[in-house]
Amino acid sequence: MLAWWREHKREFDWRSRPLTSYEVAVLEILLRRTTATAVANVYPSFIERFPGVTSIAGVPHSVLSTFLKGLGLENQRASDLKNMAQHVLSRKSKMFAAQTHELEKTPGLGPYAARAIQVYARGRAYCPIDSNVSRVFSRVFRDAIGSRPRISEFQDFADALVTRTRPRAFNWALMDLGATVCRYDRPRCEVCSLSPICDFFRRNNPKK
Repeated sequence: MLAWWREHKREFDWRSRPLTSYEVAVLEILLRRTTATAVANVYPSFIERFPGVTSIAGVPHSVLSTFLKGLGLENQRASDLKNMAQHVLSRKSKMFAAQTHELEKTPGLGPYAARAIQVYARGRAYCPIDSNVSRVFSRVFRDAIGSRPRISEFQDFADALVTRTRPRAFNWALMDLGATVCRYDRPRCEVCSLSPICDFFRRNNPKK
């Protein structure tokens, strides 16, 4: 999978440099229910304009909402950003040093963003599960995890598979594979690097 990703990875600004916990938190709020391409047009200028939680907490909601136009759900995103920033400030900025279960409780974040902070800001071996990653694992390991695994079991299974040496690349590869190859509609199994071990592929291509 990593070998495939080296040849086919998607290029985004936030993948080209180390990110702080704050920058990852902002990124994940912006990425919700929209495309990475749309976020790529907003994220660099947003971080330049709002480089930390103090800059977000100190501006009106309407300013943030206007800045986020083009992504959709700008009012919700602005609220999530404001709530997150105010909470971190109330904790004297210690929240971004917290463990995953504490980050999950931060307003505006939740389980996915909490794990993303651990991976992309700290280089730890976690697997944030979005729709693309869930689809890849559910298809490849269908026989191992079943058709309806409990959320906690699914998360533990995914976390256990993350390579400890390259967790960022591993997660980016999963996301890109799900977005461009293991698609919800018309998956491109014929070019998928995981086809040899994929339960979904085997079931739908019994002669392979």
